[in-house]
This record gives sequence, C-alpha cells and structure tokens, in this order.
Amino acid sequence: MAKTFYIDNVDAYTTWGIQIKHISPQTSFKTKAYPTRDWEDEHGIDEYIPTTSFCEASSVKISFVYIGETRHAAIDVIGFIEALQGSEVLFEDEFTGRKNRLRYESCNEDVTDFTQGDMIVFSVNFKI
Repeated sequence: MAKTFYIDNVDAYTTWGIQIKHISPQTSFKTKAYPTRDWEDEHGIDEYIPTTSFCEASSVKISFVYIGETRHAAIDVIGFIEALQGSEVLFEDEFTGRKNRLRYESCNEDVTDFTQGDMIVFSVNFKI
C-alpha cells in the first residue's frame, strides 16, 4: 500500500491533510514494441530484443481521503487538485520501497462527503 504521496516534493498529508485510501491495481503491463527490420531479400522480419524492456503507460485510479478541520475541506481539496495539474507527482510504495512517478489525467466527480467533521473521499486518475 502506498503511504506517502508527494507533489513537487511536498507531502500531501502535511500540506492538505490528504492521504491515499486505495490504489486500483494495475491489471496489465504491456511492453513497448521492439524495433524490427524487414529485409526484402530475406524471409521473415528481424526483431531486435533489447536487454531491458520498457512498459507502455497505463492508467491508475487512486482514491484519496481528506480528514481536516471543519469547513476547510473545499479549500484544501481544490488546492490539492490544482497542485496536481502540471506538477511532478510521486508516491512511495510502502511494500516495495519504490517511488513511482505519476502524471495527472483527471479527477472523478464522484466525491463522497461524510458529515462527521470534514471527511471527503474522492478519486483521481493518473498515467503511470
């Protein structure tokens, strides 16, 4: 489970009071196409397989939860979403210890508001 979420090296929890609730698992890891060459006087296509394979970008949906001061939720959540746009976004996977770079794609409009103080659950789509 990812625990720490950074936007331009700023911790989302200490700045906006926002934590990761759930990350949808990546279901497919498709590798990028290998370079090929089709020789006219030979049979078949030569495929050049590199020593390292690279994956194509895929989408990931991350659910966030905001728990903060009463009546400050709108300001903090909007500030968080605005900070995502055009910024370097990293999250650190607690299980693997790996930092993953993400690119903001869109914010879902399915915001769940719990009236026990200010607690909001919302989802954001990223390219990974």
